Amino acid sequence: MSTKRSTFNKEFKAKVALEAYKGQKTINEPSKEYQVHSDMVSKWKKQLQANVAEIFSQKRGPKSEADAEEKKTVLQANR
Repeated sequence: MSTKRSTFNKEFKAKVALEAYKGQKTINEPSKEYQVHSDMVSKWKKQLQANVAEIFSQKRGPKSEADAEEKKTVLQANR
């Protein structure tokens, strides 16, 4: 009889990786707490470290026309 492979959502992975990244606990402590193998915690921590700079590298997207019109209306009302 085979066992079903576990899948974890990105929020769970981020939560566990952040706990490991903080350094307040060893890799084994979050793995026991969340019942995840310590190799997975190490892998998620490395992925977090490698990709954390991408959070700040994304530029703002263009504003929608509705936002521009609303701002224009507010400015005209304040005159």
